[in-house]
Amino acid sequence: MVLPDRSVSEHYLHYQAEHAPNRDSRVVLNGERDAFGLRRLTARIGFSDVDAKTVTEIHRIIASRLDQTQTGHLIFDETRIKSHISGLMANFNSEAHQLGTTRMSDSSRNGVVDANCRSHEVNDLFVVGGSVFPTSGYANPLLTIVALSVRLAAHLRERLREGSPPAVDGHRSPKPLSARQGTA
Repeated sequence: MVLPDRSVSEHYLHYQAEHAPNRDSRVVLNGERDAFGLRRLTARIGFSDVDAKTVTEIHRIIASRLDQTQTGHLIFDETRIKSHISGLMANFNSEAHQLGTTRMSDSSRNGVVDANCRSHEVNDLFVVGGSVFPTSGYANPLLTIVALSVRLAAHLRERLREGSPPAVDGHRSPKPLSARQGTA
């Protein structure tokens, strides 16, 4: 851990904030075509008031805790913070870590896959990767993607051992190919 220089009595607060889920954030087909003639994708990022409110609220919480514990003071100008955040959102230019395009949810109303990364709409279709994240977080997603992948592999291995149990929607999943081989 790197500690601040003790001879300096002021420090700036630096942060990264999580982007709240937003229906305006999506991936869409655009008019350009790739080398195979397929339409290219464009990521559209939408922000809402909650994204800016989260940043100002965390300043209030930190200031309150510092005052309560008498460990310091956080001095900030809420109007200036709101203006800064509005500028960042208006000029957002990153297409890194696009997450949530096949969001995980308990229901198809709010997402594409269930907790086991299984599609709500397509029987025996599983999706794994950052696209299943319900929210984006603020840090690199690689370790979480690896953990989800390992978890899904274990889940699928168990399903195969059990002979592919009935699907959630009441329809029986087809037997694995190896179980059907050699039958007439």
